[in-house]
Amino acid sequence: MNTEPPREIQDAKPAPRRGSAWSDARAVLSAVGPVLFLPPALAIADREFSLFGVPALAIYVFSVWLGGIVLMALLWRRDRAG
Repeated sequence: MNTEPPREIQDAKPAPRRGSAWSDARAVLSAVGPVLFLPPALAIADREFSLFGVPALAIYVFSVWLGGIVLMALLWRRDRAG
């Protein structure tokens, strides 16, 4: 019994992954984004500071949220462009 794969399969090279670096960047962003909302990160932003009456914690939360959305959109667009 021959357990060796056919010659065509042996010579076949795997196709290069298109956009793998951008896919990896999206995965990292998806993992790091929620970490920025954990209590230790929020405690760093919880200061007695306000900008136009908006507390620093609210500025931090909405800035991180908006930044995550913008970065994800840019990474998605870059991956779709090729």
